[in-house]
Amino acid sequence: KRSRDPNQNHMCKYKMLYHSSKGYVGECPSCQQIQLAYGTAALNFEPEQYLNFYNLLLGKQKEYQNDPNKNGKKITLATEYPGFALVLSVAELNELVVILSRANFENEVQSLIASINK
Repeated sequence: KRSRDPNQNHMCKYKMLYHSSKGYVGECPSCQQIQLAYGTAALNFEPEQYLNFYNLLLGKQKEYQNDPNKNGKKITLATEYPGFALVLSVAELNELVVILSRANFENEVQSLIASINK
């Protein structure tokens, strides 16, 4: 897989891995960049960054699994942009984990099918 070249002039055309009314995950077949949209935010990741973000969410989910207040905005996820963070409730965190888990599953299925068809 290639890293995205910032000097490369192409518009990403994302192949949807998962889409719902809550958000989506898509991957650009040309540069492998992954876009996650959730709520009013859209985040772009290199594949390794995406996996790191997913693992961060799983860790936060475990940390807050027994929290009785599922709707209070208390989970802050920093971004690479100074002064910009995602602030989630436990319920939103759980939704986000479902979105990424389903996208990851779809990506694995597509990879298996591609390897069989070679």
